[in-house]
Amino acid sequence: MLNKLNEQIKCEDDWWECHCGNQPNMEGFYACTTEGEIVSPDINGMWDGIKYVCYRCYRIINGDTQEILGKAVPSAISYNEEYDWNNY
Repeated sequence: MLNKLNEQIKCEDDWWECHCGNQPNMEGFYACTTEGEIVSPDINGMWDGIKYVCYRCYRIINGDTQEILGKAVPSAISYNEEYDWNNY
């Protein structure tokens, strides 16, 4: 279960910066499941259209509000580290 952190990442003109310093031009942010597993953002995928994971610290972020929802579970982090980017 994710612990809600009740914090937000920085966002200026749709440019995000996570608390860890990650930005879109660095490790980036990717569509993810509730557990933090990276998924393709395609219309038929498992993505809910809202959640993103920071690829540096694995915080899960609400893309609409930039609120930090929690951190990815350990199994999702392992999955993400081996993610096949041809499927994104």
